[in-house]
Amino acid sequence: MYKIKAEKLASFFNNFSIPMLFLWSLWFLYPLIVSGFVSDDSYISQVRGMLYFSDIGILDRIAQQVSYELSMGRPHAINWIFLLLYFYLIPSLFAHKIIIFMIIFLNIIFFKKIIEFFSESRKFSIFIAFLIPIFFQFRFWHDPILAFPTIPAVSLSIFVSLYLLIKYLQTNKNLFYYIFLFVFTISIQFYEIYYLTIIFSFLILYFYNKSLKKSFILIALPVAILILSMFLTSYLRFDTPGDYPGHSFNLEIIPIFKAFWIQTFASFPLSWMLSDSFAHSEIKSISYIDFAISLSFSILLVRSLINFQYSFKKYNAIFFLIFSLLLLLAPAAIIAITGHQNEIILAGLGYGYIPVFLQYFGLSVLLAYLIFYLIKKIDSSLIRQFTFIILVILITLIASVTRNENFHVVEKSNQIYKYPRELLKSSLDKGLLKNIESNDLVIRNQNFPSDHYWFYSMNAKKIINTCSLNIDSKFIKGERVKVLPKKTENFMQEILKNKILKVNKLSTGKGYIPEDKYPFCIEYKDWDNIYGLSYFMNLKEQKIQVLLAKLTLDDETIKPYYNFKFKQFVIYDSEADSLSQFDSEILFDFNKTLRLHKSKNINPDEMQSLKLDMVSIHFENFHPEEGIGSYLRWSSGNSKLILINRSNAPQKSIISFTILRPDNTELELFTKYKSQTNTKKILKALEFNMNLILDPGLNEVQIFSNSLKISNGDPRNIVFGISDYKVKILD
Repeated sequence: MYKIKAEKLASFFNNFSIPMLFLWSLWFLYPLIVSGFVSDDSYISQVRGMLYFSDIGILDRIAQQVSYELSMGRPHAINWIFLLLYFYLIPSLFAHKIIIFMIIFLNIIFFKKIIEFFSESRKFSIFIAFLIPIFFQFRFWHDPILAFPTIPAVSLSIFVSLYLLIKYLQTNKNLFYYIFLFVFTISIQFYEIYYLTIIFSFLILYFYNKSLKKSFILIALPVAILILSMFLTSYLRFDTPGDYPGHSFNLEIIPIFKAFWIQTFASFPLSWMLSDSFAHSEIKSISYIDFAISLSFSILLVRSLINFQYSFKKYNAIFFLIFSLLLLLAPAAIIAITGHQNEIILAGLGYGYIPVFLQYFGLSVLLAYLIFYLIKKIDSSLIRQFTFIILVILITLIASVTRNENFHVVEKSNQIYKYPRELLKSSLDKGLLKNIESNDLVIRNQNFPSDHYWFYSMNAKKIINTCSLNIDSKFIKGERVKVLPKKTENFMQEILKNKILKVNKLSTGKGYIPEDKYPFCIEYKDWDNIYGLSYFMNLKEQKIQVLLAKLTLDDETIKPYYNFKFKQFVIYDSEADSLSQFDSEILFDFNKTLRLHKSKNINPDEMQSLKLDMVSIHFENFHPEEGIGSYLRWSSGNSKLILINRSNAPQKSIISFTILRPDNTELELFTKYKSQTNTKKILKALEFNMNLILDPGLNEVQIFSNSLKISNGDPRNIVFGISDYKVKILD
């Protein structure tokens, strides 16, 4: 009876493997479907807005980007053709996520076929295919599933190439070999990790032919194509060397081993849980339904493996284990010796650079074979049943914890990438900026990727000149900004023409658009109107109110610490999905509106708190404001608070703020006002309340420290942070 049930289970698992695999993959990767445009994707997906400023079409923009990549020594033509065309043609977030899921699913299908070729066992390849999804861990940093669609795409191109080569060997039809060469030629322009296809192809050829001579003959043409491509890339490069970190090499032994270990470990299940991330999910937050589905899947999977009656040939086992080891270790080895080495080491255990996507596949085969090998060594039925229980528990825990953590990562990333974008888009779709003209300027803080000027123009469907108050204009790409002629038709296009970075001989475009910076954008020309845009977001309830105010410069402004005031404003409310216009008799301070992110509603009491005061606060040598709660800014160690007293008399005031040191090391902090310097020792956080008498005009409070930077991989070399800053005038 038991044997009959086992055979029925195996038959069911075998006959319906692809539909079941699809449903299992969709369920496990559902957090991907509900995520936003993450990391680089959040900007590239704004390509339609980018084109408003480039004064060129999408094809010219692609040629421009390709030429720039070649100048960096990166043969990435197909990569950028794919990315820019992809996001231009598919602006829909949902469609994007479905496509990425399908690419990942096809990765699993083609990888299954390759393992079936090596193992000569369809059932074993099915087991591996079902195991692969539980290896997929989402990370906050350089994640190849939530972001970077190129990585799953290039992985798929590797597996498709190898499958075509296998079909050629099995059928002896030259057509498959020609298609293999075509896919290979195209894909080497995708991403450098594809070069590993040469090694994998030779392994497949030798496994099948058992002849070095035949294998070398068949691999010779792909090798020649690769070498030719590399020479062509070198020829097309600029005179100046490329500075892409992937093309620099760090060959010190100890850092290589550190980076190699961290990158390899990242492919192991639950490795992300050991990362020094700001938050992880709790096991108790796993839902009963998720646990039940994981448990059911685990029982089905392990039972099918335990009842799997098959013995691998030693020759086959050796080759598919070599293939899997290469897939696991080769990407880690490449990352460990390149310029990404230091990034990996600083990020620490649990993190992994984007080629970890390929490593998931390699490790899944190794662990599956290890499980299979151990089970086959067990003769006792009692021990086999005990092994069954242990494996079910392990796979259930890995699957349920990983999926729960993936949801947690997505929810945290959505607060940066998805919700602000969707909420802000709702106001733009309602016509918030419909009256903004080509010679008007909109100033705002740039706190999220959706605050980029491309996003405003993409959704307003016209050029929107914007200025980021929280991003300094002193330097653009390492070069001091040129003051451009006062009269110009298009602010952004003039910056574009004066961009210092040159465009190489293949480019038909005008160059790259720099970020809009403050205060350069204010001083640049005489604007017809200056508007201020600020929003008040409730991410928990997914509500937003957006304020658009017509601004005037305060008469007492001290450049470059501008203060903006307003009476006329429009408010968009997402709950009512409506625009409301106001014309007040009271002068409000626009700078204050930028610090009301925590507000649920803009009510009369809130507006009263925005009245223009005699003292305003500004920042020097702080990094841009982050988050939506406590107005956090980071410092690299030497910063200033600038306090502007616009009255003609000294003002007694209290300036309060909190200094943060987000690790376990002590911070020695100095604060200096005029000739008085104070020192504090800080662990984690300390609140400051400074009683100051502010002279008319500009006053400086220096905040600095000689303590070591925080070791968290942040290239800004963070030493401390400041939050909850405010000024109170005493009567």
